[in-house]
Amino acid sequence: MSHRAGPRAMLAMGFFGFATGPGLQMRVLTHATGSPTLASSANIAAFNVGNFLGVRVSGLAISAGLGWTSPLWVGAAFATPGLVVLLAASGPLGQSAAATDRPAVRPLKRQPPRKVPSREL
Repeated sequence: MSHRAGPRAMLAMGFFGFATGPGLQMRVLTHATGSPTLASSANIAAFNVGNFLGVRVSGLAISAGLGWTSPLWVGAAFATPGLVVLLAASGPLGQSAAATDRPAVRPLKRQPPRKVPSREL
């Protein structure tokens, strides 16, 4: 890889890697009917654990003498089970099998504004 293409590829990898976060977060919040805040926290914690494990195992692979490209294979090994889970959880046309017809958060009932009696002095 050339000296110019390397930084560009790394920038693109970071962009596409972080671009998946908001979509996944919305998916978690959509399906978290009972406690969306707890589900959101668990989702972010899972991202942090994944970041730690990816760096740790990639460092071990380099230290074991597998070469500087070994983190690519580590990343592929970590992504494959995620792809399997995604395909297993998706129904026809990519819709989740766990999706229901009811929304995750009940909409608030709008009440007409109350008339406050005016006090004349």
